[in-house]
Parts: sequence; C-alpha cells; structure tokens
Amino acid sequence: IPPTPPFQDPCSIMAMTEEQRMEKRIGDIDIVIKLDGSWWHEGGLIKRLNMARLFASVLQKRGDEYWLVTPVEELRIKVEDAPFVITNLTIPEASGQAYDARDSLERGLKISKPPFLKKNRDGVDVFHVELGNDLLGQCSRSLHILLTDNLKLGEGGSWQLHTTNGDVWSSGIIDG
Repeated sequence: IPPTPPFQDPCSIMAMTEEQRMEKRIGDIDIVIKLDGSWWHEGGLIKRLNMARLFASVLQKRGDEYWLVTPVEELRIKVEDAPFVITNLTIPEASGQAYDARDSLERGLKISKPPFLKKNRDGVDVFHVELGNDLLGQCSRSLHILLTDNLKLGEGGSWQLHTTNGDVWSSGIIDG
C-alpha cells in the first residue's frame, strides 16, 4: 500500500478491503550489520541500542539472505559476516548443557549448541555459536582468544574444547 497522504479522506481508508490494508511491503532497506556487530542505516551508525535490538528481534535468515520480517513488511538487509557478535559466554560444567552468553547488543542469551570454528569472510577460522533460526553469532576477538587458549590440539589439525569438568564440549578439524 502506498503511503497515505495526510489529506486523504478517512472514509476511503475505511472502504479498503482487509486484503488491501494487509498487503505486505517486500523489498530492500539500506541496513548493514558490520563485521563488528554494529548496525548501520543509510551509512550512519544506529546509536540507539534499543532500535538495533528491535531490528534484531525480527531478523530472519532465508538461504544466504537476511530479512527483517514483520506482519506488514519484509525487508532484505546486508550482513558482512554473522549478524551478532558474542562478547561473553560461560563454559558449561558438562557436555550437552545449555550455557549463558551475551552479545554486542547486550542481550542475555541461553545457547544449547557448543561453539564451532567457521571461516569468517576473510577466510580466518573464528569461533561461532548457533543462536537458533539459522542465525549465528561470531565470537569477539577476546572471546575467541579465550576459547583458543583452552583448545586442545591433536593430530591432523583436530581440536577439542572441554567443559569445566573435563568432558569434550566441542571438537573439529582445522582445515588449512
């Protein structure tokens, strides 16, 4: 529905069908989530944390694209790497336990799957976590260093992270 000019007769709005009023606007919006987790709109930093949190609450991933989805709009945005940066996490006591984390939007998160190594857009292996709904959080540099310090390396590029009681929490192979 095109924007309604302020001078339009309110009766004409009332005469619209429910379908006309509920037609979704689908398109692109100039919002970019940068590598550092900051949100930008039309080249300017979104400084209001609550605004970025609001956008984050309606963020969805579809294939390789990211969308802000509400009942009346679906707007595609750009994401440079992972849409969120994980700034802190608590290593669980035992494997399979959910753990607490915080992101750059200062949200408290409960995460069920362990961190894993994934190449970022620059081809560097960086720890990421799955946040649900196909959304990822890339661990901040300081958190990545903390996790790397606790990494046990094996033969052939294999690695393991352990819980606080020594269980294998996460494992994989570093490729190349």
